[in-house]
Amino acid sequence: MYVSSYRVFILAVLAAVTVAAVGCKSRKPALAERYRTGTGADAAASKVPRTSPGEIAITPFEATTSAGQPSPYDGTDVAALDVAGVRLGMTPEQVVAALRAFDPGLYFSKRYHTDTNRPANYGEGEPESEQTGRAPFRQFVGIMAAKGTKVYANESTGFYAPGGPIGGFAGHDGDSIELPGDDPEMISVCFSLDPGNHRVIAVSLQEQFKTPRTVSSIMDSVDRKYPKDVTTSQDARKRGGTAVLRYWRYDQRMRLMSNTAAEREWHGQYSRPYVLGANSLPSMTYEADRVALDAGVDATSDNNQLTNSFGVVLYDESALYRFLNQSEALLAKFKAELAQQAVDRAKQSSAPVKF
Repeated sequence: MYVSSYRVFILAVLAAVTVAAVGCKSRKPALAERYRTGTGADAAASKVPRTSPGEIAITPFEATTSAGQPSPYDGTDVAALDVAGVRLGMTPEQVVAALRAFDPGLYFSKRYHTDTNRPANYGEGEPESEQTGRAPFRQFVGIMAAKGTKVYANESTGFYAPGGPIGGFAGHDGDSIELPGDDPEMISVCFSLDPGNHRVIAVSLQEQFKTPRTVSSIMDSVDRKYPKDVTTSQDARKRGGTAVLRYWRYDQRMRLMSNTAAEREWHGQYSRPYVLGANSLPSMTYEADRVALDAGVDATSDNNQLTNSFGVVLYDESALYRFLNQSEALLAKFKAELAQQAVDRAKQSSAPVKF
């Protein structure tokens, strides 16, 4: 009798645990709870070492469960455009595979927008290897892949600006290692903010050459890879030299625009050379503008036929516009939920005031 009762007791406990677990899975937690507990984003507050190239772990929250769905860019003029094998509309898993095929020596890290990293800065937010216990809110926004450069505590070895664009991290010691003969290279990928369906909305590549290369050879490679027709090309005068640039701009139906049409319909200074700076994406975005592709080189200060750097960026400006707005809205909602939770806790523990 005793053994039988004990078995019944154990079975009852297991059943209760199972029901509780199922109940937890079926209940959709509040935004603040999901981000604080790590079910909405990684809650890791520990360093993530990089000991060999190609290492990266995509968590269930960051994975794309609807990978079978077609890319929103399929069937358009921009579907075949890529930077380092990465195309608009790719999932995180597809991005990692493409970058590994492009260069097996790349080191990977993920990027997050946090409540301490303002404003949202596309895919170049706080790296996963940073201590983030102080920032319970973390949005998965991008993947970075690099080699040949490191950025240490506000000092860079390579060509990235210390601290990065818009207060973010342009590079980090977990992103890459320096090896003899490396030409520093960094690829930044930005994803849309839809959990379970993250898609590439921007990708850029910045490369530095230790030994100067000819401008003509680099631009010949650009002309072979990308569409023959361009929206515009220019030699932009800059301090100490010249930047040679190519621009492609696409309309709402993602068809290549002429220079005249782009000047009329694109809202920003579409020809500004974002491509050659650490901040290779526009600081201001417009909902009506669509896909853009920029590529160019910086000629050296003493010889305009030679270059030490190359950059290319592919982005959907309307998608970036939605990204910025959605990111700020999610952060505001998160903070509002935290504030309400604090009020609810105070109500439960409040005692009458004596006076």
